[in-house]
Amino acid sequence: MRARLSLLAAAAALLACTGSVDTADRVHDLRMLGMRAEPPEVVLPVAFRPDGSVVSVGPRPPLPPITLTGLIADPGGGGRAVDYEISICSERDSETARCLGDSPGYRVLGEGQVTPTALGAEPSVTFTPTWEDLSGAVVEDPYHGFGGLPVALQLEVRAGDEAVVGIKRVVFTASLGAPLPPPNRNPALDGVTYAGAAWAEGASVDFNGTVHPGFRGSTVTSDNPIEVTPTASLFEDYDRTAFDGSTVHFSEAWRYSFFATAGSFSPASAGGNGPPGTQPGQGDPVDTKWMPDLGEAGGPVTVWIVVRDGRGGETWVVRQANAPSLPGGP
Repeated sequence: MRARLSLLAAAAALLACTGSVDTADRVHDLRMLGMRAEPPEVVLPVAFRPDGSVVSVGPRPPLPPITLTGLIADPGGGGRAVDYEISICSERDSETARCLGDSPGYRVLGEGQVTPTALGAEPSVTFTPTWEDLSGAVVEDPYHGFGGLPVALQLEVRAGDEAVVGIKRVVFTASLGAPLPPPNRNPALDGVTYAGAAWAEGASVDFNGTVHPGFRGSTVTSDNPIEVTPTASLFEDYDRTAFDGSTVHFSEAWRYSFFATAGSFSPASAGGNGPPGTQPGQGDPVDTKWMPDLGEAGGPVTVWIVVRDGRGGETWVVRQANAPSLPGGP
């Protein structure tokens, strides 16, 4: 049985006692923070054969359009244009893990330019996959579509001498059984709060930070938490068939990643399939604290919160804040 996890999972980071350390949650250059497919999974009343042929009862159903959207940030770019290209392939290159021009089933789905603002940019393309896309992926897939057929979509962004590449696997689940299993849906958030008050899109809050001088150097604390409330109705239970024919039941465990253009978070990521007691339950709020850096100038900060459901679903929200100016630093 296949574990289907989206790429681009952010690593947790710890804040140093003093000074600024380059960690995953500190966004200062060209970054790709997320990729969302809508829908993230397509369920089809067919069966795949290892040679890529398709078995169906009656005519093949039409394939639905899919929208791929990326979340990119470029805070150090000074408002420059960023080129992007979105492509599809049946199998990625074994050395680079990318969809290349000579990759099986490779084709460009869309390309263009975006100019990120302080809030980032979201290059997007809507396309309709073909049965040839699926057949080619079945042949290249070592499981031939068993447990879900992942089809790779790639977003590449370039600006100056910087380039970032991300992969999103859209899952096509084939089943001749009735009723068909419900397809996965993207997660969503009911709201975000800071210091117990609603933090709405477009509204700016004032972050706090307190310096504590000590024998081995100053430390910084932040007393006000950021709390994220997921949409509880979108947590899904689902079944997968194991190689022995048995059915294994799963419950989604969402993972939350926090990014900002200044300071850092504690924790920088939360949730997911951690040990019992270390991850929130379905629908439970998740909290973190933003921590300023000593010696930073302060001013506007952009915060991105990216949520993944562990099986291809993904969403994000963007918020704005003002950071305090703290003395000290290296």
